[in-house]
Amino acid sequence: MSSFRTECPKKRFSVFRPRRTQEDIADSLRTLAERLETGEDVTLSAGGESTTVTMPDEP
Repeated sequence: MSSFRTECPKKRFSVFRPRRTQEDIADSLRTLAERLETGEDVTLSAGGESTTVTMPDEP
């Protein structure tokens, strides 16, 4: 199973991985949403590939 991760220089966490509770996944998604709302860059990784999402100053 591949995992979907978000990361920033300070903290890295996995959104989807085996044996996580629904509550853990929801918490990770809330953290992702907060980072997007505050304009922080978010790096998404799956397998050996990753991409960084940078939010524009204006939607």
